[in-house]
Amino acid sequence: MMELEKVPAVYLNESTAIDTLTKALKEGYLTVFIGAGVSKSATRAFPDWVSLVRQCCEAKEVPFDEEKIESNEYLRHTIENVERKCSQSDFLELVEQLMYEGVEYDIQLMKTDLLVSLGSLVMNSLRGGARAVVNYNFDDLLEWYLAYHGFCIDIVSKYPTLLRNSDVSVYHPHGFLPRLDVHRYLRTQDIIFSEQKYQRAMTSEVSPWNEVQRALLGCTLGLFVGLSGEDPHIAALCDKVYNEIIGKERIIGFQVLKDETKSREKEGYNLSRGIVNVYISDYDKLPDFLLSICRRAAGLS
Repeated sequence: MMELEKVPAVYLNESTAIDTLTKALKEGYLTVFIGAGVSKSATRAFPDWVSLVRQCCEAKEVPFDEEKIESNEYLRHTIENVERKCSQSDFLELVEQLMYEGVEYDIQLMKTDLLVSLGSLVMNSLRGGARAVVNYNFDDLLEWYLAYHGFCIDIVSKYPTLLRNSDVSVYHPHGFLPRLDVHRYLRTQDIIFSEQKYQRAMTSEVSPWNEVQRALLGCTLGLFVGLSGEDPHIAALCDKVYNEIIGKERIIGFQVLKDETKSREKEGYNLSRGIVNVYISDYDKLPDFLLSICRRAAGLS
């Protein structure tokens, strides 16, 4: 059994992290968990979380306090105020419209370093590939990229569902608002965006989505990319799996974060949930970090 206090000495090292992730990739037990930072890094046309909440507030004339934008709890409460002013269908249409405003799925976006590196991790080859992707974004950017390259994907926007034969399954536990017509039939009737929806997701003991996420966290090694580490739902799931289900027998994943004071302050919090922080000097270094896993798995470095 790996004792918690021994985790930093063993794992808080980029090379060791890459070795561990490489083994998971080669042996088929790597799951990639991606957040809003992935879409935003791929193209600046996608709004970040703060911008999307701000735009929704402006559209529905809901007060928005710029001095509180560092508080994720404030943002969740604020978007809940927007949601209350709309019918459910109108709210989803508003979020979808503002999320894709100015976004073009074109050849230039196809060349984005981050999409290339994520695609390399997911696309199976002799050196292995990710078993699944858990996509906390509402968009279908990654699905578009993979399908363009002829990769067979099974988009899971409702669960439980029949899992079809595919190269990889992409799960959308927080909801799915696709841009492409070919994916429209998979559009969900709700999204987890507001404080109320987060609380319901966190406290549900019978949620199928919680079950599948706990299964992936417990049976594979997670690589968390484009996530702030401050999502209460993800933290609760990791805590349950690490401390209760697997009893701290091993870590459950690595989270790639920019090396800054705020990230370092979350180190103990994440470790207590089985997640080890891996630091990069700048987000521009993320594609090379991901590709280094692929290269090492192929014996090229």
